[in-house]
Amino acid sequence: MQPFSFLFLLSGEKKYHIIWETLDSEEATYIWDTERSRDALRVTLDQIEEIISGIKKSGRQDYLKQEHPNFSRIWHDYSDPKKGFITWKGILDERLM
Repeated sequence: MQPFSFLFLLSGEKKYHIIWETLDSEEATYIWDTERSRDALRVTLDQIEEIISGIKKSGRQDYLKQEHPNFSRIWHDYSDPKKGFITWKGILDERLM
């Protein structure tokens, strides 16, 4: 996808967090939470694969117009280059369980 993006997995104390991030863009960071089990993780990853395919076809706005349990996003705000990453990281840390 353009811009270049990737998924990564973080393990919180209570949940897994699958994060979709873009490089060199002002896109938001997308976060999906799931139970900490292999089965739940597999199901969630399959769902995210479908979501990303749908976003490629119809755009992000169609996805974002709907309610999605266990989904959140963090806006990228780099208006102050010295605080942009720090602000983003602080919000991310608050959401990880």
